Amino acid sequence: MPDPSPRYGAVLRLEAEEKIVHLPIFAEINDSELLPMVPNGELFAPPSLEALPDPLNLRQYRVDLRTLKPGLNRILVKNRWPASGGSGYCRGRIHLLRIELALYR
Repeated sequence: MPDPSPRYGAVLRLEAEEKIVHLPIFAEINDSELLPMVPNGELFAPPSLEALPDPLNLRQYRVDLRTLKPGLNRILVKNRWPASGGSGYCRGRIHLLRIELALYR
């Protein structure tokens, strides 16, 4: 049985062309909703300091390792910005530059 202790984990990070830190972006992996988290540095070493993304263009989510499976994993990302004048959400586009999944042990 896998060890579910907190020292094991994963992080999903989205980087967009535009500022997305304020947007209510929903993310899930394999039908499990991910919890947003405050970004804490780079997941991987950047190729150069000039390549560092704008922190306002990033969103990060905690990933429970038990939701991941060998092979293909389904990642779903939605912009849930409230539609003006009514209920529901608009389907505004977010131009993602990068999706990173970091596994930690």
